[in-house]
Amino acid sequence: KAVWMADFMREVAARREVIGFIWFEALKEDDWRVDSSPESLAAFLQGLELPAFATTAPADAAGG
Repeated sequence: KAVWMADFMREVAARREVIGFIWFEALKEDDWRVDSSPESLAAFLQGLELPAFATTAPADAAGG
């Protein structure tokens, strides 16, 4: 699952027409929870570090 998740994050990041995604976290036919294993969680967090997922808001914007 970690490999699939890493591939997914890279694929979404490479598609300029995609502006976001929603992760439906469920334990259904398969376990799609991000943190179902340490490897899956690491792959997801590494994917979020890709430049395509960088926030454009200043770091102190949330602090007011």
